[in-house]
This record gives sequence, structure tokens and C-alpha cells, in this order.
Amino acid sequence: MAAFFEQFSNREYAALIWIAIFLIFVMAKPDIRSAFAAVLRVFFHRKVSSVFLIATIYIIGCIWLLSLFSIWTFDNLKAVIAWTLTTAFVTLLGANKIAEDSSYFSKEVRQLFALTALLTFIIEMHSYHLLLELIAVPIITVLAIMDQYSAGKPEFASIEKLLGCILPVIGGIYFIASLLQTVQLWPTLEFAEVLRDFFVPVFLSILFIPFLYLLSRYMVYESAYSILGIWIEDAKLRRQSKWLALKYFRFNIDHLQRWRREMIKHKPSTKREVRQIITDIKTMSAREKNPPEVSAENGFSPYAAMDFLKETPLKMGNYCHYIGDDWGVSSNMFEIGDSPWKNNVAYYVDGNEIAATKLTLTLNVNALGEAQEAEQLFCDMCAVLLFRAMPEAELSDVDGHIEKLMEFSELLSGRQISLKKTPFRGGVIKDGYEWKFTIQLNEERQQ
Repeated sequence: MAAFFEQFSNREYAALIWIAIFLIFVMAKPDIRSAFAAVLRVFFHRKVSSVFLIATIYIIGCIWLLSLFSIWTFDNLKAVIAWTLTTAFVTLLGANKIAEDSSYFSKEVRQLFALTALLTFIIEMHSYHLLLELIAVPIITVLAIMDQYSAGKPEFASIEKLLGCILPVIGGIYFIASLLQTVQLWPTLEFAEVLRDFFVPVFLSILFIPFLYLLSRYMVYESAYSILGIWIEDAKLRRQSKWLALKYFRFNIDHLQRWRREMIKHKPSTKREVRQIITDIKTMSAREKNPPEVSAENGFSPYAAMDFLKETPLKMGNYCHYIGDDWGVSSNMFEIGDSPWKNNVAYYVDGNEIAATKLTLTLNVNALGEAQEAEQLFCDMCAVLLFRAMPEAELSDVDGHIEKLMEFSELLSGRQISLKKTPFRGGVIKDGYEWKFTIQLNEERQQ
């Protein structure tokens, strides 16, 4: 046991001391104690605790595998515990979002072999007097938190710029000092142990990827299956639906999420209807990969229209069937500003199964004090949408109306282009309003 504690550096002891002080301080407050108890109850819920238990068993298996190749020894126990608590378990807390990011695992692997990983390891190789570390740890922690909080916020731009200078200097000082110590102690270093300390967390992170992959897919399936009990009363049909989804979608998360939405929308009552939903999803997916040509007189290709604003923060869903002959897709509502009731902008593509006939960009102004920033972004997006959808519109007065944010309606090349402002009626937002920019196929052409 003494050998285990000898593995800890003064920096790590300082961090543990400050964590203990922080916990004692917050636990002394009754309201925080009750909130902490609620968090513990959630953690020890059967589903949550079972995930962490299975992950722990999996990590133990990974350690055993590394020990077979003499990559891990008991001397690396501290590194394993630190990796488990700060990397593995923290990642598990956000595992439900992994499936939403298709590039998540590739980014994780790149980070493992990035230069910053080596620099961080060198910095952490050596520490200083415990008193100095007790002073430095909270200061650097607070500065790092301030840097993360101020990132991307215009009102804290000066603070972000200042911290952007201070933190690299501090990191550089630590790195140079640690590098000099490494050079001085070079003859006494046990290189095998140093390499193990560096590579054990790297190998564990790589070996943990399959577990995270399967867990993220399981969580998506569980979410998709959970709605069946609400919308399908027949227990046998629910079981059949689950097996059909697993059989045809496997690890295709995009198809599974579409299936979930379609099951809610159509509420199938027979196995045949469930199969039809799956067939429609497969058909739509194939069409997206090889979209049919759409003539100008019929509108826009919906898949091309979805990409008109792809460089903006707006993220589109899937073009899908609504009701009757109506099809469409919408983006997320991108929020602008810091007010409690934020301004937001969204993009909509509507049409039929083959062609999009209406493109709509909307801005909801809920916070008048931040309207200028939101309207400027809206104008920029309108200009991009207009150029992508109708490059010939630059020769008209339309672009000027958008730049000045003036209401107008104009027929150009068989498309009705309009910009309209509508005040909100009632509700909790006083004096709020909506801007709506629309490019729509002329009604005569649609008939």
C-alpha cells in the first residue's frame, strides 16, 4: 500500500487536498447536501449503476490483457485509476450523445496521438514543493474554467484574449521546467516505467472504444424501443417491430432514428405496416445517395436545398413525408445572444416527394436588446440562401432589399421571393416579432 501512495506526485496530492476541502465546504450546506443525495440516488439507479459496473469489469479485462504483454504492471495502478475516473467514467456520462457525432471516435483517436498528449505527459512527469502546488493548482484551475466559460462569448472577448496569452505562458513554463528536470534525471530514469506510464492510458483509451461504440448503439436502440409501449398496444407486434429494426438496421443509427420518428407518426397496427415503414426508410436513404434531377420549373432538389446553408450553424434533419402529398425538413433553432428568451433562426424546406417548392428562413426576435446582432446574421443567411437558390437574383433589387431588411414581395424567374415582418400577438414575449424570408415556386407552376 505504501508503494502505491508513493506513486502520487505533490501536484496530485495538492489536487486531492483541494477536492477534499471543496467537498467539505459544499457538504456543510444543507441544500447542497440534499442535491448531492439526489445525484447519488440517480447514480445508484439500476440502469446507471449497471453500466458503470459493466464498464469497470471491461476495464479490468483490458488491464489483464495489457498485463499479458507486460504493458501494464502494478506500478501503473495509479495511472489506471486516474484514467478510469477522469476519462472512462466522464465519457460514460455523455455516452448518449456519442451516436449523434459520426466523427466522435476518429476525433478521439487523433487526440490520443496529438502533440498535446505528449506535452501534457512531460509536464505531469515532475511536480514541485507541496506548498507551491497547493497555491498553483487552484489558480490554474480557476483560469482554465474562466477560459472555457468565456470562449465564444463576445462580451468576454477581452478576457478570453487575455487568458489566451496567460495560459500558454504558464503551460510553457511548466513544460520547460519539467523538460529540464527530465534532462537532469536522465541517467536515473527507468525508461520502461516511463513508457508504460505514457502508453497505458493510450492503450486503455483505444481498447475502450469498442465498449463505447456498443454502449452508444444500445442506448439509441433502447430509446427507440421505449416509445413502442406508448404507440403500439399489441405486445406481439412490439416484439416483432424490435426484431425487424434490429434485423434491417443493425448499427445504422440514422435509419434507426428515422424509424423511431416514423413509428410515432404512423402508429402501425400490423407487421406489414412496420415492414412498409422500413422499406420507405431504405428507399429514402437510397434516394439521398443518388438524388433524382429536378427541373427548374418543378422547383429545387430537396437534397440540394438542404445544403444551401450548410456553412451556417443550422443543422438539417431528413427530408421526409408529413401528410398527404406534403414532404419537408427543418433545421434546429439556432439561438443567438445571452438573454433568457433568446432570438433564434431556423430553416425549412417544403415540397413533395420529388421536389422542394418552398424555402423559408425565419428569425424570431424575442430579445429586442440583442435584435441588431440577430438581424445581421439573418440578413447574411438570407443573402447566402438567395445566391445558392437563385444566382440570377443578384441582378435584381432583391439583394438590396435584404441588405436593408426591407419588406418586399417580387416574382422572379417563376419564383415568388418575399421578406415579411410579423409582430407577435399575445404570449409572454412583448414587442417581439418574426422575420420570414421565403423563396417559393409560383403557384401557377405548381398546379
